[in-house]
Amino acid sequence: MLIALSQTSLAQQDTIRVMHYNILQYGNTCANVNINSKNTWLSAITGYYKPDIFTVNEMAANQAYAANIQQNALTYQTMERGDYTNQAGGNLTNMIFYNPDILGYVSNEIIGGNLRDVNAYTLFVKSTATDAGSDTVFITCIVAHLKAGSSSSDESQRMVAATSIMNWISTNNLENVMVMGDFNLSDDQEDAYFEFVNNSNTTINLTDPVGLSWTGSNYAIHQTQSPRQTTNDCGVGGGMDDRFDFILFNNDIDQGSQGVEFVADSYEALGNDGLSYNDELACNGIAVPSIICSSLKQMSDHLPVVMELAIPEATTSIEDLLNQIEGLKITLLTQPFNESLSLHLKAKDISQPYKLSVSNLLGQTSIQETLRLAQKNTTLSFPTAQWPKGVYILTIQSPSGEYVSQKIIKQ
Repeated sequence: MLIALSQTSLAQQDTIRVMHYNILQYGNTCANVNINSKNTWLSAITGYYKPDIFTVNEMAANQAYAANIQQNALTYQTMERGDYTNQAGGNLTNMIFYNPDILGYVSNEIIGGNLRDVNAYTLFVKSTATDAGSDTVFITCIVAHLKAGSSSSDESQRMVAATSIMNWISTNNLENVMVMGDFNLSDDQEDAYFEFVNNSNTTINLTDPVGLSWTGSNYAIHQTQSPRQTTNDCGVGGGMDDRFDFILFNNDIDQGSQGVEFVADSYEALGNDGLSYNDELACNGIAVPSIICSSLKQMSDHLPVVMELAIPEATTSIEDLLNQIEGLKITLLTQPFNESLSLHLKAKDISQPYKLSVSNLLGQTSIQETLRLAQKNTTLSFPTAQWPKGVYILTIQSPSGEYVSQKIIKQ
């Protein structure tokens, strides 16, 4: 009996809000803009939408800027962040921030990229179990910032990056995948776009919630650049006439087959009123309040793209799930765990031994012990610093043969 990881009840939380944003050279020197101003604008924008998953492009190449965003620009909610990378050695990097009340962090893999890293961040939904036998729900956010420009060489480089991303998805056979970022696509006929949404391997095709046609004035509501007509920083002006920013997702999310489902009609370019084609945002209060519109125009030459994901509403806590051995109460003290795995056992009868084991998903055992409890309340701790990151299965069996198995995550 597998029991999915569950720390807190999700009775009041059955949706996840997602935002991707090119935050325009955050931390790099640009004319007339300092980081405190950027934090003020970004705090207003994120505080308005309140994303549970927030991914960014164009953060300066120093992890200190990730901490700065986390502490000073995400003031609506305590947010955690992913691992920083800059394997490509560029001056712009990606980052993910997430709501730790709902989501846990598993890993960050670099797919590649000669210009900039393409990061694949994997999260898990902490509380999705509604009954014994349901499984932990994972979400992978692939964050990319593809080559800008309209030349054939630029388009070719975008195609190479898109192919690398789709090959990685195919090889890893992941559930619940989003590919998000500033793709710098010239139009809806570009090869890189069709590599994402019309791949020769049809099992990995991604869904564009906007549809397969999105250029021209008839689709003004989908444009993400530029909310300004003129600019005095390092961004561009020219008004709303390009769709560069995307969140695409795989069939799992489109169909809701793996515990996460796209909420219909929730996708939008935040702040776009659909009336500003080839012009700056009017800040007329139609799409967002005027003060948020003003922050969007000052913060970046891109608009953020946002959408919602539905997750199963759960009312069963981890204690309810674990404590199915009569006379034994089990509490995980470190979950997810890192340097050590700790749990507390409260037993009515200590005269007979319990069996405890921890193994990985290949069945390789890391811990296998017979527990002879000296007292009714016992805390156990096992060193795990040398274990690889990933998913493990904790199993406890009673003398009478009752047992519970729990998926746990090493970070």
